[in-house]
Amino acid sequence: MGCSNKLHEWGRRKKTKFKEEIRECERELEELRGNYGDVSGRRYQE
Repeated sequence: MGCSNKLHEWGRRKKTKFKEEIRECERELEELRGNYGDVSGRRYQE
């Protein structure tokens, strides 16, 4: 496997991981959106 192919695969894995992290943050925000308790309200505003 050449260097460019390795770099392409690395970039693809990074992009996938980044998308997963964004989806997780979106899920957390959706859960916190309706909760206005002390701790969850502060977490939502971060």
